[in-house]
Amino acid sequence: MAAGHPRGTTSRADDNGPEERRLVFPPVRNGLDYLIDVIERLLPPVDADGRVGEVSDINLKYALLHLHAGAEVLIKARLEQEHWSLVVQDALPKNRQANGVTRAQFRRGHFKTIGMEEALDRLKQIAEINLDDHRDALTQLTETRNALQHYGLNQTAAAVQSQATAVLDFLITFIHEHLRADLPREERDQVDWALHEMRGRLGRLSDFVRGRMALVAPGLRDQVAKVVACPVCAQMAIVIGTTPIICRFCFGHWKGPRDAAIHYSYNQAKPPTYGLDQRHQHGREVSVHFCPECDEGALVFGAITAAAPERITFLCFACGTDFDQQLCTGGCGNLIRRDAEAAGTGLCPKCAERRRREEEEESLWKILDE
Repeated sequence: MAAGHPRGTTSRADDNGPEERRLVFPPVRNGLDYLIDVIERLLPPVDADGRVGEVSDINLKYALLHLHAGAEVLIKARLEQEHWSLVVQDALPKNRQANGVTRAQFRRGHFKTIGMEEALDRLKQIAEINLDDHRDALTQLTETRNALQHYGLNQTAAAVQSQATAVLDFLITFIHEHLRADLPREERDQVDWALHEMRGRLGRLSDFVRGRMALVAPGLRDQVAKVVACPVCAQMAIVIGTTPIICRFCFGHWKGPRDAAIHYSYNQAKPPTYGLDQRHQHGREVSVHFCPECDEGALVFGAITAAAPERITFLCFACGTDFDQQLCTGGCGNLIRRDAEAAGTGLCPKCAERRRREEEEESLWKILDE
């Protein structure tokens, strides 16, 4: 066995007896094994003449399954560094109670563990590690894994590779910044070796994503104000306001603008910071409405375009109209049209009518008071 290789170790039953083969996989090394396997499966084959082939379907399938397993193991390993009870389902993390599970039961695996979403919440609340910037990618990975595991998956190879590359890149940073320092010296050395090996291989996967984006970029440059991230592969490669709506990177496609808007809102949209409620934090709820310009039900609250990635806006996937900050000032959260009346009052028709009735009622009370 090569020094520092992150694999299970073999131990003896006792000093005098024959060697007994035992599998020893501490959580972090176990997670690293998964990630190394993922990268190996995602790397395209190269023949003796240097020709690059395609990754097989079976390798893509197990890459997704093992990537989810590795991510879950590593995130929970960081929770376990805080306290082992934090990975137990229905535990009270603030009091670090393990819901009746003893340490011995925990070591034998006799307990129900938490899922990815709960693990991310506890990391944020207890360990003060905020992974909200990566929550969407991890949640989407969980949903993809569930689809594959339980009722089937239908995605392009490019989408799978793009999704996996983003999560792998995050996990390598997560291990280095949040897991490595508190490991025993021997295990830390093994982690360093594994990270070194993984970075080199991950570069080849990242080259695939960059290379494909370089191919599709020329067709997007003149339309950046209407370019949004794909709900499937997360690359900025969808042009809205066109028919059909197709991702130029992974070729994901939708039945129409409303269908694309719903999928985008669920997977990519961000909650606007002005005037609206926060029901679709992390893009996990659908916030799609009727557009006041084209009357199509394809207006996304909380879209981000390639032209202004720092700005959250309101974007119609049917006509491509950007309604940045054109909210009704009456507090209803509706958009208003760009006409003289709306510009003068700042109110949608419903709020304007409500305001008129309130003013009439107030005038009547003043007359009665006199």
